[in-house]
Amino acid sequence: MILIISEPGEETREFNLQPGTYSLGRSDENDLLIKDSNVSRKHARILFKPDGTLVIEDLKSTNGVIVNESRIKGKGNLNEGDVIKLGETTIEVTSPALDETVVGVGESTEAGTVVMQAPHMVFLENVVKVYQLGKVEVKALKSIDLEVEEGEFISVCGPSGSGKSTLLNLIGCIDIPSSGKLSIMGNDVTKFSDAEMSGLRNRSIGFIFQSFNLIPVLTAFENVEYPLVIQGIAKNIRVERSASIIKEVGLEEFSKHKPDELSGGQRQRVAIARALVTGPKMVLADEPTANLDTKTGIEILDLMQKMNDEHKTTFIFSTHDPKIEKYAKKIYNMVDGRLEI
Repeated sequence: MILIISEPGEETREFNLQPGTYSLGRSDENDLLIKDSNVSRKHARILFKPDGTLVIEDLKSTNGVIVNESRIKGKGNLNEGDVIKLGETTIEVTSPALDETVVGVGESTEAGTVVMQAPHMVFLENVVKVYQLGKVEVKALKSIDLEVEEGEFISVCGPSGSGKSTLLNLIGCIDIPSSGKLSIMGNDVTKFSDAEMSGLRNRSIGFIFQSFNLIPVLTAFENVEYPLVIQGIAKNIRVERSASIIKEVGLEEFSKHKPDELSGGQRQRVAIARALVTGPKMVLADEPTANLDTKTGIEILDLMQKMNDEHKTTFIFSTHDPKIEKYAKKIYNMVDGRLEI
């Protein structure tokens, strides 16, 4: 869910909620700081439960908590479209824009209006990324333009050091550009706070790494389940989702094995299952076949292509492996920080 916050003398801002507890008030110690002088230092608390239930609690504030023009006593449930008043501040509860269904260009709604096309999954315009190494500036990305649509299966090819990983870090909301426009699923992430970037990553983006990045003390099942634990998903739902995706990647009989008891290909299958278990809109794979032999690499590419076809998940690879060319529907080449198709 998203809170749209309008307070006196401040620009309207959005706050992305993930399952958890959030304190609201006029103090830096709050999860959501509100500068309004009519708001108490510890004014209210919002609980976003894993089952989707949203609850607001008045923390014995001076001016109270008003929901849809009615003052709540203690706790009250919130729903999409509700309007909260804290002092002179208005907070509207709404769903994330990236989950909205939008019809295509030129299609008419029942009201007879023509609407615009749904936003690109990824949109970069004149993106530059510069790193400061001591007194030296390193221009990792140079004027990058890129558009990726939902459900695409594309690769970014190029030698080590060409800028592929830097590009994936930007698309994955791990880093932000030095300049230029970067939009992920219709969200201008250059204006996001760290918490909002983290929320978008956790909710909508999966990652697959060449080194697998599995937690060695956890079983294959527990590694796959772990992102759902972080999201605060209820245990019965976690178990069901994890078991289903492990079966899909062909590791049902290995679910109790720890990473050091699995082959490289099996570990990468666990990594793929972990990336997909949250139902992300997009999966980013950084050199996913680099540490695999040719046969296993082809099996992994076949599996990811299958997942792309069945789940309609957008896949973006970085690679210098020529095998991937026959799988990718679109291939970009990265050379010295510049992207070409």
